Amino acid sequence: LAIHLKNSLSMNVVVMDELSLKPMPGVSVDLFSGNTKLQSLPTNEYGQITFNQLSGKFILNIKTNNYAPYSQEIDLSRNYSDLSIKLIKSGHLKGHLTFSNQVNGGYLFLEPNYPNSIAIDSDGNFSVRDMKPGEYTLSFKENFKDGRNVLTRVPNKIIIESEKTITINLDIFKKED
Repeated sequence: LAIHLKNSLSMNVVVMDELSLKPMPGVSVDLFSGNTKLQSLPTNEYGQITFNQLSGKFILNIKTNNYAPYSQEIDLSRNYSDLSIKLIKSGHLKGHLTFSNQVNGGYLFLEPNYPNSIAIDSDGNFSVRDMKPGEYTLSFKENFKDGRNVLTRVPNKIIIESEKTITINLDIFKKED
């Protein structure tokens, strides 16, 4: 019994470092339809991978240490047969926020396009790795034990650069209780 997908296609992907243009072996490349993972395969020693039996639209995602996450919508009706992806070295952000004894936790928010809030640990520390280089607006929320939540927007933009770590002390931006 042979099963053939109607109009199924193959897609060749090459993953390389943006600056050196060197191939990146062992990088996991994931294909999603909505929240469903369709396929996940690692690149070979030449940074290449071939996906077979594809059709329609899907999202190609790549997450690997020390590089900014990569995501692209693929519509095979537009003749994607070869795709070269250049990954950008990421930057990092870390810092501290001192909590008063009336605060039981907090969160950090980054805009634009940073999908999740970042928990600030009980010691007031936070770390965000593998960020895409660029400008970000930063805000943080303190959750008070009495149920209040105080959101503070940092007035300055944060600039994340490739292969650099930015350290920030959020205490200088806190609102008085």
